[in-house]
Amino acid sequence: MSEQGRPEQEANQHAQTNIADRRRHLRFLDEVKVRFRDIEGSEPSCWGRSRDLSIGGLGLATPQALKMGSHLALEIHIDSEPAPIVALGRVVRASDDDQNGENEAHSGVEFLWLSVEDRANLARLSTYFQDKYGTSGDLASGDPV
Repeated sequence: MSEQGRPEQEANQHAQTNIADRRRHLRFLDEVKVRFRDIEGSEPSCWGRSRDLSIGGLGLATPQALKMGSHLALEIHIDSEPAPIVALGRVVRASDDDQNGENEAHSGVEFLWLSVEDRANLARLSTYFQDKYGTSGDLASGDPV
């Protein structure tokens, strides 16, 4: 291998870094219902489901692709919580690929605003799953909190 090929190879390896390694917050896997609305559009609210959730955002599966950069009003309905978690978010990753054959698009949503109470609730849930399943990346769910 020539010395000239090494920087390109290293750049490619760096670009393929696991997404979990770049995340600021641990995510826990929890499929919950999410009601959302593009606050810049005139469309009515829709229902989707989370694929994973953290204090910083969520993975969102929706019937139709979301536009990159869209600002969303979100209601996250977690069974163990008495009221939905309300947030404002921005679509930071959008794909219309039907990855699981479920006729849905997948997006990454970064939270821009959460109430202090809802942030504390997410932190409590995240800590619960982190303690239960460890800190090795994505955390499995399924147990009531």
